[in-house]
Amino acid sequence: MFEGNVLQQPLAAREAVAFSTTEREPRGSWQKSLCAWSYNFVGTLVDASMGLVDVDGLLIEIDADLPGNIGEGEWFEFTCDRLDVDGETLN
Repeated sequence: MFEGNVLQQPLAAREAVAFSTTEREPRGSWQKSLCAWSYNFVGTLVDASMGLVDVDGLLIEIDADLPGNIGEGEWFEFTCDRLDVDGETLN
């Protein structure tokens, strides 16, 4: 459905949970979780006020408040229950 398209805006991570700073080698990654639409991510915080995260070149906007110990440019992990693009849920 989205193959070959170019994103004009960040993906939207809905119902984001489980934030923590990562202690492993910093590198952006993502994987689909065992739950229906859940995804796990490792990325760097680009813009704290907008909740923008860079996951290996993919911009994702998070709909939750970040813990105060995660600053811009820092690596962290998060999970979201849903990932949307242009209002449509990816699965």
